[in-house]
Amino acid sequence: MKLLFLLLLLFLAGCTSFSPGGLQDGTSFQCPSFKEARGVIVDFIQYAPPEEIREGKPFSIGLKFANYLDEVMSVDLSLQDTVDVPDFPDEGVHETIVVESAFVDEEAWRQPGCRLSESEGLTELTLGPYVYQGVDFDDQTAFVGTLQYPAVTEASFPVCMYNPAEGGGSGCPLTQSYSPSSLGYRNEKAPVLFTSVEKRLIGSSEGVTLQLFFTLDNLGGGRISGDGVDFLLDGGGMTFTCYSDFGKSTGSQQLRLQLDEEPVDVECETFLTLDRVQASTVMAELHYTYSYPFRSDTTKIIDS
Repeated sequence: MKLLFLLLLLFLAGCTSFSPGGLQDGTSFQCPSFKEARGVIVDFIQYAPPEEIREGKPFSIGLKFANYLDEVMSVDLSLQDTVDVPDFPDEGVHETIVVESAFVDEEAWRQPGCRLSESEGLTELTLGPYVYQGVDFDDQTAFVGTLQYPAVTEASFPVCMYNPAEGGGSGCPLTQSYSPSSLGYRNEKAPVLFTSVEKRLIGSSEGVTLQLFFTLDNLGGGRISGDGVDFLLDGGGMTFTCYSDFGKSTGSQQLRLQLDEEPVDVECETFLTLDRVQASTVMAELHYTYSYPFRSDTTKIIDS
């Protein structure tokens, strides 16, 4: 009865409907599918599409979205089926969706498993109804899609500086490491994030060289779309020169990076003349377009 009730709800929903907030009756929040998610993710609502689709009978597709970022996101959805049978659109389904920021339990953020409440912070979308016609015996289909959106990763951290050649740097380490969690939630919740930052001071009679070593990685379950990742560094009044395998930048210039399956390293440095210990806050940013893929289970199509 629950399955029939859900299908009736989806049919009555019309072509496209949005539902911010909790899941509807008869659906199940599939927590394991969200895993260690970051950024904006999407998954199918249980039984939508159904486990079996009958020829000539309407069916709908239900999607739920979770936005782990702090801001409201506008995302582009593309969805296609894998069988050449009318009446799913040949060009696929394309929608632009506004996804509210999810309610994340910050204390549980670093714990494995489910990071979202079952009743808060989700946006839902119903597509359809659709009707398959002209089905061959034992036809099967799956629904394959992508979610694409512009993303920004921000990491900020304090840096203390002094000239070790002249001494007097009590309480300011020559080297210091920063973990993803110490770089802020706008880093830790992003699909592409700084997995480590290291500070190093090298002193001389003329001054001190401050070096910063960044490692960034794609941990969001998707891929970078477009031209790559733009790295920017705000030195808090200091002018840095940054290097990577892909080029060089100075000051506020963007450094274009290509991030595929392996982490990318960026090294930045600046030369200072200091007569005492000083402190500043450094902010690093990544700008990119992110594409998150998703796919339904295979559904059997039954001819009438």
